[in-house]
Amino acid sequence: MSLLSALAAALLNVVAAASENAATTAWPVDNLTAAPSSVTSTMGVTGAEDYSGTGHHPQWSNTTHNISILSSVFGVSYCLQWGSVNHVYFQLANTFFFLSYLAPNGTYGILYLRCTLLVGCAFFALWGWTVMCSFDAFLWNAAFVAINFIHVCVLLYYLRPVKFSREVEEVS
Repeated sequence: MSLLSALAAALLNVVAAASENAATTAWPVDNLTAAPSSVTSTMGVTGAEDYSGTGHHPQWSNTTHNISILSSVFGVSYCLQWGSVNHVYFQLANTFFFLSYLAPNGTYGILYLRCTLLVGCAFFALWGWTVMCSFDAFLWNAAFVAINFIHVCVLLYYLRPVKFSREVEEVS
């Protein structure tokens, strides 16, 4: 139990330090598409140029944006504005994918998993065709529908009741 409390205390210290940094860190927002040609860059890592302690290149805008704790701790990018919610086909597809993760063990669980994946991929194919107008999204998900449909058919074949003739039943 002391290890757990030590980990919790360490996590609280990291979160507190990150939130202090997040509250004081200002990041330039505008014109971040490319560094000036005078800055040497290798795969996005710029050289150790000194920009007079400003934290950003002088050609970048001074517009600042406070980042969240997730951005400062995990180094993930941030969103300035969230887009609208996706179409209902997208939501239904992800709902069925979520339900597929709840599949139990066993043959019937695998059948449930394949059926929910089939329906989820069908909704994604429908979304790709009608909403996104993206042929590759439609084609990939249609292929996944076909694969899952074949698996469902094979599983249903294995789960069919086996019936013997009356003579064989009497012998056994």
